[in-house]
Amino acid sequence: MFSKQKRLVLTIMENWEINGNLADEQYGMQNYQVFEKVICDTKNYFNAVFDVECLNKVPFYVDNNIFNPKAPISTSVLKKFVIITLRIDCNACEAQISYQFAHELTHVVFWVYWGFNKKHATDIEEAICTAASLIVIKNMYPDYFDKYVRYTASLDNIGYRNGVPLAKKICYDMEKIKYMIKNFPRELLYEAHS
Repeated sequence: MFSKQKRLVLTIMENWEINGNLADEQYGMQNYQVFEKVICDTKNYFNAVFDVECLNKVPFYVDNNIFNPKAPISTSVLKKFVIITLRIDCNACEAQISYQFAHELTHVVFWVYWGFNKKHATDIEEAICTAASLIVIKNMYPDYFDKYVRYTASLDNIGYRNGVPLAKKICYDMEKIKYMIKNFPRELLYEAHS
């Protein structure tokens, strides 16, 4: 005799996308397939740490603009979603794509935990985002790790540079990044109102 079983299948829809125009053969990125693969691999790395449901709380859109002098940058739009703009040229290696994306995706994680009303990223937030980038590179592209440590240590921005010793201090542990974001001092995130 056969028994009837009900099976529950849970599908989690992810709430992000890559600009489809980047795949255009004539006007898009020459290295789009590599770009897409690295973005997806890096996002999967973040899913393993922060989980899909967490990252789904803030929708984001990944774009690329080699002519934007402010890129890479994450911009909240109408306090509803984020546009991550990277600055990847056709000669970029996979590690560079992942390094930029991991940094910007960590800003998205800050919005997930603290909302869109938090103030602009401080040097401390930038250090945490940079440390996350280095941790991702150490785990996904270890042959490039020393290069990105040297590169980051040479940057003008103190927040970015401070990501190097921070990553080392926390033993390149992404779970510690997660803990730092979840327990970030509230007074550093919001403007004081009297």
